[in-house]
Amino acid sequence: MSRKNKLLQDALKELHINTPHLVSGTLSNINATQGTCTLCTAEGLLIEGVQLKTLKNNNYSLLLVPQENSWGHALLIGEPDYLLIAADTLDKCLLQTADGLLQLDDSGFIMQHKSESLGPILSDLLNTIMALTVPTNAGPSGIPLNLTDFQTIQQRLQNLFS
Repeated sequence: MSRKNKLLQDALKELHINTPHLVSGTLSNINATQGTCTLCTAEGLLIEGVQLKTLKNNNYSLLLVPQENSWGHALLIGEPDYLLIAADTLDKCLLQTADGLLQLDDSGFIMQHKSESLGPILSDLLNTIMALTVPTNAGPSGIPLNLTDFQTIQQRLQNLFS
């Protein structure tokens, strides 16, 4: 930590003794895996290791991940720990269980359980249907007559799943 940051932090602590300490600034170094980010105040104070708000119970955790360079507010929850309590723009939302993940962002969503993901499963299903042939008295049939319908559905699914 630079000397300037240390002086600013000490000054802010002195001003806010026994009162809630709320700071606002630009968010960077967002790490969804560690659940942390850095907040830079208008005065240039860098607060590293700000905790992203995670809701947890025994089986689930919900993490809202802010967008890089978005504006946020963090609350001092115990020296030296800050908790991000608001951000103006979200990058993604993660809902995790012991074996599963649901991730939502601008590119679509991922639904995963253990090593399986819904997007690839649906794509495999459509590929199998589009290659379907059946035996007939005149020999094997050709590809489905509505192949373009399946291809359209496949493209729509690719747009939905990231």
